[in-house]
Amino acid sequence: MSEEIQKTLAEEIAEILGEKQVLARKQIQSIVERYGEEGARALLEETLEIEANGGLMTNSGTRRRTIGGVFFYLAIQRTEPLQRYQIRQGFLRKNMMKTGELKPSVPRRFKWQPKKLEELLERSGEVIAVKIVLTGRPGRIQHYKEMIVTTMKGTGIPNQFPRGVPAPPSTPTDYIVYISSRQWKKVSEAIKNPEDALIIEGYCAYDGEAKAIGVYTTSVTTRLLRIALKEKQKADAAERMDGEEDGTGEEEVQAAVPAPKAAAPKRASAQKANAAPTPRQVEHAAPAAPAAPTISRDDATAMLKQLYKAEDEARESMEEIKALPPSEQTGLGEALRELQRIKNEIKAIKQQFPGL
Repeated sequence: MSEEIQKTLAEEIAEILGEKQVLARKQIQSIVERYGEEGARALLEETLEIEANGGLMTNSGTRRRTIGGVFFYLAIQRTEPLQRYQIRQGFLRKNMMKTGELKPSVPRRFKWQPKKLEELLERSGEVIAVKIVLTGRPGRIQHYKEMIVTTMKGTGIPNQFPRGVPAPPSTPTDYIVYISSRQWKKVSEAIKNPEDALIIEGYCAYDGEAKAIGVYTTSVTTRLLRIALKEKQKADAAERMDGEEDGTGEEEVQAAVPAPKAAAPKRASAQKANAAPTPRQVEHAAPAAPAAPTISRDDATAMLKQLYKAEDEARESMEEIKALPPSEQTGLGEALRELQRIKNEIKAIKQQFPGL
């Protein structure tokens, strides 16, 4: 299919879906390029059929998707992780900024009045915690005994700010990033893919000697690794749901929690219920044996360690989704449910093994 035919088909689909924005039309064109004419038309037919039958709700269930939103949802859900990432608006927006097809809406710079600035600095508040997230490609890598060091330069200005917030300085910001060797080993192969990007979280502080922001990494992954993790979590969740429907998907951690004690049978009469035990009954009475746990304490400790790590990853996933513009915040409800499931498993194990 020639580029001209692709463009014509994309415009036709955009008109049917009622999409007027430049970015949305570019996204439709990207989908047409990847699916071809037959695949794109099949997606459109399915979209119109869904819309005729009542539409499709968002993942959070709070509202119904627009007809264009249904089309994008179907297209994105049926692609490989890398293609899915490329179809998303963030990737297209970045390229359209480079080509000049989309102009960023940048607010005006804020100009300080020296006296006002002095008054602010005289009565500074206190920072309790600092966290920074860098997303992008690393520069030259220097290897040391227990860490690697790289540099990144922040030249892009986000094109969306809350109303009233001024634009940051346009001067590029230099970042010196410190990553432990163990952390780097997990992402070194993935980041060789030029389409991928690092997601670095850590503590930051200004380094006067280097005249740059020092970023001391606490966790690092890549966009495609995170997408693959989300896919695996979704597949695992679907498998658990299928298992529950078949009656065979009982969680290991649920098996670790002892069943509640059965209720004592009712007494034949109030007189028997209140009667004191005889000395012989007391002599031969044996304490009830506690229910034996089905996993050892060491196994429970190992499970907790994995669950705490999964909890951190689930929180990171939620934070990443929340950082996106509202129109791109898909999967937040799913991430929240996954986080709650992990917390429930942690609670169940800690009830079984107090003190862990």
